Amino acid sequence: MAARTPVPGKPSPPGSPWPLPKQWSQSLTLATLGTPEEFAYSSNVPN
Repeated sequence: MAARTPVPGKPSPPGSPWPLPKQWSQSLTLATLGTPEEFAYSSNVPN
């Protein structure tokens, strides 16, 4: 179902996750992905 009116709150800034988490802080142990064009993965698992 689509909302008939915008959801209350402030839109997330460009490049941020959606919806924006309640708390967002810098971390040395957590990584975020860039744009879908930058995302890639590979595997050596045989078929």
